[in-house]
Amino acid sequence: MAAYPGPVFEPFCEVNLLSGMPDYRGFLVPLLELLDDGRPRTMQAIFDGLALALNLSASDRSELVQCGRQYTYKNRIIAARTYLLRARFIAYATNDAIIVTEQGRRFLSASLPRSYSSPVT
Repeated sequence: MAAYPGPVFEPFCEVNLLSGMPDYRGFLVPLLELLDDGRPRTMQAIFDGLALALNLSASDRSELVQCGRQYTYKNRIIAARTYLLRARFIAYATNDAIIVTEQGRRFLSASLPRSYSSPVT
């Protein structure tokens, strides 16, 4: 089995021009930044923190995926979480709380300027 080559963060991410909501790639770095203070966060805290950090409107937050069973922004954050878990940039601290790993911190410090200050205390 070939070794996992590591994550590739493309600078381009699709944004819905009507709502301004990014696709899952647009949530990758903000999710890492949110967790970079080292405190474990539940998915609900992550949903709330990223919606606030990315200035998602009430309309963006209420948009449902095509099947109508899940909010689009939560679906995309979950996809970003899955990607970062597989890349080992984040990990579960407990059954319901996520933290950033040392590998995730190294990525943030080495490659990107901060896009926002963490709104979740």
